Amino acid sequence: MLCSKIIEEIEKAYDRAYGMEGDNVGLLTGRTTREVKYIYVAVDAVGETIQRAKEAGADMLLTHHPIIYGSLRQITDQTALGRNLLYLIENGIPCYALHTNYDVISMAEKASDRLRLVRREVLLPTCEEAGKQMGIGQVGELPEEMLLKDLAAVVKKAFQAEGIRTFGRPEKKIRKVAICPGSGRSALESALKKGADVLITGDIGHHDGLDAMEQGMAVMDAGHYGIEQIFLQDLTEELRRMFPDITVTAEERHSPFFVS
Repeated sequence: MLCSKIIEEIEKAYDRAYGMEGDNVGLLTGRTTREVKYIYVAVDAVGETIQRAKEAGADMLLTHHPIIYGSLRQITDQTALGRNLLYLIENGIPCYALHTNYDVISMAEKASDRLRLVRREVLLPTCEEAGKQMGIGQVGELPEEMLLKDLAAVVKKAFQAEGIRTFGRPEKKIRKVAICPGSGRSALESALKKGADVLITGDIGHHDGLDAMEQGMAVMDAGHYGIEQIFLQDLTEELRRMFPDITVTAEERHSPFFVS
């Protein structure tokens, strides 16, 4: 199937219009006329991932985080990004990113499903579709109240995280949960306003965590490669349904750092 046709079908499900302003989603390198028989799914298009995709025989790389962020003034072999882009181009591997448009349409919903949250609402509204609010993150209630320390164990298991960094008293009672995959700093104010007992996120700064505690809300940092690994499983399954004649493989779960 042509790369252009694959993109057309993907964007029916994950419209780029739902992406946040300034986010670089869509086809970032490659030819739309490329014949694709094998799609490799990854969180980031780093050198090792690109190499694994090529060795696996992939014709297309689909990532969550865009390989090109911000201004790009040159593509040369003098930088890591330049070498990665050249490798993709020279080997004819189109690279496509599904970032905040995927977050709005699917990520928070899938994360909330894993925690079995009920009575959900959008955490950070960005748009409205057929009278329904859509946006980044969700707020909902646990099926039953639990202690913060017990919720941390649930979160670690649900997202297969290496560890959970928690700001808050272990015995704090939790019922209302806000969840924001990725960086959670921009979600703190909204989570507080919506009365969340805890914000679960993929990245939070030390001072932001302390500030939230001072205002009565706990914060859990499950790591970018905890919550956002949902992308690998969810999107791979979706692509296999969409393209039954194309091989779709997700990179093995891993983090770019280790915890000792």
